[in-house]
Amino acid sequence: MSIHTTNEPQVWYSMINNQPYPTVSEFIQVTNENFDLLKDEIQLSIDSFNSEHDWNGMWTLDDVTSRLNLNHKLFLGIDDNGPLSHMWSDKGYLYNVYVSKRRSKGYGVRFVHNCLNHITETNITVYCDEWNTRAQKFTEDLGFTKK
Repeated sequence: MSIHTTNEPQVWYSMINNQPYPTVSEFIQVTNENFDLLKDEIQLSIDSFNSEHDWNGMWTLDDVTSRLNLNHKLFLGIDDNGPLSHMWSDKGYLYNVYVSKRRSKGYGVRFVHNCLNHITETNITVYCDEWNTRAQKFTEDLGFTKK
């Protein structure tokens, strides 16, 4: 799931944000106020993504500052061994969702649902590239339906 427009055909999804969802303990919301304290964890999450995926559009720490200044929200999932996940949101649009391969079964759904507890919008949208059937299944497991 990505904010960047690709030349690939996309499958769009939507859902109603039916809070509250169960929470996860490995959760941090990044803000302008705590960004400096979390730079290392954010960079580790970026590095974790890059170690598992070959994607030229990955965001940087500079992008984090820019996006936070635009009121986008960044959520991190971290445990004792480092980053597990991250997700961005902007006005009910989810993007750059990542869940590490080392997570426990069902963690990805629990993490995203926990993030939704911190999003005020009721209508949530996301897209997956059409070729990415794994992301589509994950999106449907979250409760999204195709538009």
